[in-house]
Amino acid sequence: MGKLVLLSNFRDGYPEMIKKVADKESVIFSYIPSRTEFGEIYYNRVKNAYQEMGIRKFQYVDIDKKYKKEDELLILNSDIVFLAGGDDPYIIKNLISRKFDVLLRKFYANGGTIIGLCAGASTLSQYTIVSDYAGVKYEKLQIIPWGIGVNKYMYYPRFDQLCDLECLIEFCTKYNKTIIAAFCDSAVLLDDTDIITFGKALLIEKEKVSILKNEVNECTELTT
Repeated sequence: MGKLVLLSNFRDGYPEMIKKVADKESVIFSYIPSRTEFGEIYYNRVKNAYQEMGIRKFQYVDIDKKYKKEDELLILNSDIVFLAGGDDPYIIKNLISRKFDVLLRKFYANGGTIIGLCAGASTLSQYTIVSDYAGVKYEKLQIIPWGIGVNKYMYYPRFDQLCDLECLIEFCTKYNKTIIAAFCDSAVLLDDTDIITFGKALLIEKEKVSILKNEVNECTELTT
């Protein structure tokens, strides 16, 4: 199995985290935007940040308007796949229609690393937690009963901005899943059974809420 890096926002790319998953200069890094980027502004921002960390080979893989079926081979030949943020339902629609959900599961099973940013990170779970659709905010959080399924936890980014602890606890009970709720300036590395955090994140298990400590896999219980 591979590794997962869950980013609540991009910041500087979290070099301290990336060093744990990109340990060689020959890393092949593939970037998947949530929708076609005309001008590739966000791609270039990500590329520039990771170039500073020593990564040299990058590939832009479009699953939207510039999709090319032959690009699927680029994913399977990558070491790291970066799934960009955006609109969760739109990302999911593109992933399903291009069968990239199946492709990414295969990539992960073969030992690949997936970095998900915000909505891109949320879709790595079996179920996707969403707060809005096409820019229209829901009155309360919703669940899309679909995800790539490589993350055994549900993931909720930007918890400090979109705080809804009661709703997340309800999801834990209803779907029998543990949720990682990450604050804005945090990154989470999932490596087999380990959870390594940079910044602040919560682990929510039904009515038990714990703080994941920075860089150590232990929790401080908040409520029971």
